[in-house]
Amino acid sequence: MKELFVKGIAAEDQAYNNLRDIQKDWMIDARMFCEELWKVYCPYADDHFLTEIQRDFYSRFWEMYLACSLIDMGINISCPKPGPDIRINTGDSVTWIEAVAPTAGAPNSSDEVRQYEDLEAHNIPEEQIVLRYRNAIHEKYNTKYFEYLKKGIVNKTDSYVIAVNGSKIPYSRTDFSPPRIVRTVLPVGYPQVTIDRKSSRITDTSSYQYRDKVSKKSGSEVSTALFFENFYAGLSAVLFSNVDPTNRPQFLGQDFVTVHNHRASNPVSEEFVRRGMEYRVRDTDDGFQLSSSELG
Repeated sequence: MKELFVKGIAAEDQAYNNLRDIQKDWMIDARMFCEELWKVYCPYADDHFLTEIQRDFYSRFWEMYLACSLIDMGINISCPKPGPDIRINTGDSVTWIEAVAPTAGAPNSSDEVRQYEDLEAHNIPEEQIVLRYRNAIHEKYNTKYFEYLKKGIVNKTDSYVIAVNGSKIPYSRTDFSPPRIVRTVLPVGYPQVTIDRKSSRITDTSSYQYRDKVSKKSGSEVSTALFFENFYAGLSAVLFSNVDPTNRPQFLGQDFVTVHNHRASNPVSEEFVRRGMEYRVRDTDDGFQLSSSELG
């Protein structure tokens, strides 16, 4: 088995160099974690993995972590090429998972999620982060999914999941309930409270603002109600994590957030990833109801 971290080279991605070379305890621990994942993932990796992880470390780490998490859950996976990153065949159904780790955006662009200086007062760029998630989901779905269908790699009856990792985006870990990924694909905004006008007391804290779009700096609006649009019926669910080698949960996959598309042509089964949080929507007479559950 080839080593994950190659000594004596200057990789294009400085994150790779730092993780390999810095001898602080927390970096040594992170490096050992990556090397343990590699022992499991090596048989599944494509021929270019070891080269590409030197160029885009977090994207390839995310693919590896995702696959190892599913294996650790006892899920039988394969990684056939060409095609999406992971294939799950239960015998009754096939689910494909495509991993993506969006960046903060083009440098100096109006919608870039920029890193502020220390002690510089600022708001969390909520809409810009949502735009980065939403753009990544759309690009993978609009290009890759339909390409796979055309080539016959993915069948029209297969489930298709896009797994998003937010670790490249500043402030992505600063979040609230329901998580930002939910607010990217469903028309859910900030929490709101109901106040009794007579007593001035709060009587309900369980509802959220209706928000079906966010605005770019240019003023153009982008939908955040993907799971209510017929175009996205081929997208069964989105899975999300902010994991990176130094920020990780106790158990693999414990950090996953799965949002099911209730109008998907080929939905995935409940608890198909078995860990983390799961969000589901049910249509009602006057709107929809969002529910969540914690998996094992």
